[in-house]
Amino acid sequence: MNSKRVREWLGTANGLVKSVVALVGVLATIFAATTKAFEPVVDVPMAPSWASPAVAVILIALLGLWLERSFRRFAQASRLERPDAFRLRPTNPASLMGRNEDLVRLITCVKHKRLVLMDGESGCGKSALVSAGLVPSLRQSDGLLPIAIRDWGDDWVRGPLSAAVEAIFHAVSQTERDRLAWTSSPDLAADTDALVADLDARLKAVVGTLGRRPLLIADQFDDYRARHYDQFLAQDGTWLGATALARANRFWELVSAGLSEGRLHLLVVTRADTAAGLACVRFLGEDQTAVLTLPRVEIEYLRPRTMRSRRSSATQPVVGTICAKVWSAI
Repeated sequence: MNSKRVREWLGTANGLVKSVVALVGVLATIFAATTKAFEPVVDVPMAPSWASPAVAVILIALLGLWLERSFRRFAQASRLERPDAFRLRPTNPASLMGRNEDLVRLITCVKHKRLVLMDGESGCGKSALVSAGLVPSLRQSDGLLPIAIRDWGDDWVRGPLSAAVEAIFHAVSQTERDRLAWTSSPDLAADTDALVADLDARLKAVVGTLGRRPLLIADQFDDYRARHYDQFLAQDGTWLGATALARANRFWELVSAGLSEGRLHLLVVTRADTAAGLACVRFLGEDQTAVLTLPRVEIEYLRPRTMRSRRSSATQPVVGTICAKVWSAI
């Protein structure tokens, strides 16, 4: 019997209650047998002297069978022994199950369109597609330089400015930093004017010195917009237009100018239920804008991963046996 599963079973309310009831029942049965308390139950003429102990043994056996059946049902239930085997990490290319076509389409869009607006259901893998697919693919080429912004900070203007300055510094390799003469980390505590000037200079340096065009990736854009919801609304309660947003925010003013001048590309990623807010960042016309919706991954791509994980170790299984029966039925 697996001691680990016994401990897990005892840790459940069902297992604990049944174990306590059985223990009390066994003790009570033994006590009854030793004190002849079962004699009224087996009060039969000419009943043998061993009748009371026999009843006690039968009751103890039934209690043991009751416990054993309860534990067996628990032990055979589907379970996840190693959760890490199924955790999808946004920076791991192995997380991109069934996303080859979506990745090719996204790469094509960001290369041929200056502005790409992508939405998808929460949890469908938007960030994974960007971090584990798009960014590594673009870094292998000399074209676009991916600069991912995920932590937008708390300030409406300084948050994205400082995040972009830091992201562009870490987006280039050490060799490229030497070419750009970026000898020290950026000063993120500088005032707003200094941050604007610093970001603008770095973006221009990437184009002029490295010969690459920056691709700003505004990931989790819905989080930033939710934190500053009122700032994205006009006086009549509708979404700000792109021109009004650029006038109201120094960061988006810089982004708008870079897009218009053709020295910058922008990818904005948001949830499908907040996609209406993308109207705020439509800085370019339809001929330079692509709109993508990322669907959920089909379940057929999950089955091979599950079966591989179950076979990955004979001594350290990942999934209980019931899962195999479930997958075989799909």
